[in-house]
Amino acid sequence: LDMLYSVAGAAGDYPTDAKLYLASAFAAIGDWQAANAIYSAIRSEIGAEDSEYGTLKFAGKGDDETIRLTSIAMLTACRCNRSDAEMLARYLTENRSDTQPCVGAMTAFIRYYLSDATYEEKTLIYRIGETETAVTVKPFSYPSVTLLKSEYDSFTIVSAEPGISAVASYCAPAEDVLAGRDLTGRITVRKTIEPYRDGLYRVSITVSGTSTRIWEYLDLSDTIPSGARYVSSLYGSYYSYDNNASAYLGLEAGQRLRGGVYICDWDLRGDWDKTECPEYYFSTEVSYLIRGAVKGEFIAEPAIVRNLGTDVYTVSERYTVRMSDDEWVISIK
Repeated sequence: LDMLYSVAGAAGDYPTDAKLYLASAFAAIGDWQAANAIYSAIRSEIGAEDSEYGTLKFAGKGDDETIRLTSIAMLTACRCNRSDAEMLARYLTENRSDTQPCVGAMTAFIRYYLSDATYEEKTLIYRIGETETAVTVKPFSYPSVTLLKSEYDSFTIVSAEPGISAVASYCAPAEDVLAGRDLTGRITVRKTIEPYRDGLYRVSITVSGTSTRIWEYLDLSDTIPSGARYVSSLYGSYYSYDNNASAYLGLEAGQRLRGGVYICDWDLRGDWDKTECPEYYFSTEVSYLIRGAVKGEFIAEPAIVRNLGTDVYTVSERYTVRMSDDEWVISIK
């Protein structure tokens, strides 16, 4: 608490999202008065309430920033201002994002706003090969199963009560996952791992190429080496905006990162009656920081870019990383 008050004493020059995180920290340790004071001050500055739809947002520069600030605000509101929390949740439900702040906000809303409600538990039964498993599904959750490729091929849902969803995934090298799909030559993805500072390493992923579509979207995924741990995005944001493209990448779970690349000819983006356009070049980069956690040699799997519409893909370099107390040894595998 003393440390938080010390930070708060210098918070006047902090950016808005940092102040909101500070408010959520006060709320997390039970200092509701301090949390609400910071939250209320920011709400009076950028809060925008829509009485017709019953929503509240914390307005930023553009939709992405508004969703991010609203998400961070809800971390505090669901503990200190329940009426605001409901309006913030309604706005985020209608303006969804899969970035970490939004997912964290909805999780906090479920945990602290809806935790007193009573809901019916349901049952899901799935089969892997000849083995059946029954799972009791609690409110606001879904069963998640991680399998080998051979197990995934035999995975089936035997029965599920209404309202139940399940996520099944399998672990395999990128080559196995993408076998049978076409490799594209017009898109290039490059991945580098370089020393940053204080024992941290910077992973940069650059996606570039050409397009003849006014806009298109690419799925982007990456995997952190097993001996390393995610620290943060490099600039405090998951997004980048560059030459005719924008990209985002955030931690999904464990060692997996997930994001996407949005490509658009900015000069033609308002002409939605067309889909094709003259060929143009695009390029964008996202970066994040990792640190070593376990000594030894590990594989840094390639970053993968995939066009879900045409089901074509491309991959980056694959590295081996030997981690030690001194500088890592990184080489292409």
